[in-house]
Formats: sequence, structure tokens, C-alpha cells
Amino acid sequence: MECIYQIRNIRNGKVYIGSTKGFKRRVSQHKYRLNHNMMTRSQLQRDWLDYGRDCFVFEVLIETAGMTAERKAELELEYINQNGGLNSPLNYNIFEPVAIKKSGINKLQDVSTGVTRSKESIEKQKTTMRDEGHPMKGFKHSEETKERMRQAKLGKKRGPMSEETKNKIRETLLSK
Repeated sequence: MECIYQIRNIRNGKVYIGSTKGFKRRVSQHKYRLNHNMMTRSQLQRDWLDYGRDCFVFEVLIETAGMTAERKAELELEYINQNGGLNSPLNYNIFEPVAIKKSGINKLQDVSTGVTRSKESIEKQKTTMRDEGHPMKGFKHSEETKERMRQAKLGKKRGPMSEETKNKIRETLLSK
């Protein structure tokens, strides 16, 4: 689900506002990073460790399917400002979505999703790869490295996952 969402700390009232094209996937990413102490928003990470996961709620604020990227950024910023703006004591957000002008093309950069690349940028990369080749082209693994990779794969099941395995993974991710 495409939406603007918040992570709300029910103990101190602080919130993080974000936007995503896939809410469930984004929630899983946040939880994984927070559980593994990998979150770049250090205050949110500290509060997650201090208060525990049960003190945080992930909520959809508004569905954004069909909206332009600019409108989504405006709405996200409005929600951030409703909580006192960036770096407010009630807000975990430290960055805002930023409109960038580059090569005469308006692009939107959102800290949570990365930079949207122009068609020219994508074409330039394709041309470089086609003309100069892949950076790993011609690279050969040593026999020692090949053996370590082989040992790492031994005993691991290959091929598509069974429905039972998929359901177990799904249940584990949704229960977090």
C-alpha cells in the first residue's frame, strides 16, 4: 500500500513520519534495522532500545496511490510540521523530502527511499556498462575462495521455496 505513515512512541509521544510505496515491506525494514541497532536516526534507535518494541506503533496516516511525488512530499512535510517540524522534541525526523533541480529536470529525493534517477542518468549507466563492460569482467576467484563459497552452500536447499516455508517466513515477519 502506497502511503504516508508514522512510527509513534506511545510512551513519550514522539513520531517519525515517512512515505513508502509498500507499507508492510517498509515496516519490516524499520523493525529489522531497529532490532539490529542499524537505524540512522539515532534518537529513534535509542528510544527503541530504552523503551522496547512494544512502545512503538506503526500507523498509516494517508494512502497516496495516484498522487504525484511532489504532492506526497508536500503532505509528508505537512505531517512533520504538525508535530513541531524537523528536530522538534516531538519529532524523530531530521531530514525532509527535498526537491532537486538537476539538468533542468525536477526530481524528488526522499531520504527513506533514495534518489529518483533521471532517464538520462539511467541511459548513461547502460551505455557505460555496454561500452566499458561490467567492473567485475575478467575477474577470477581464487581456488581457495571458490572452495569457501562451495562449503558455505553445502547442505543448503536450492530451488523454489515450498508454500509451507513461505507461510512460516510470512508469519514470522508479520508477528514482529
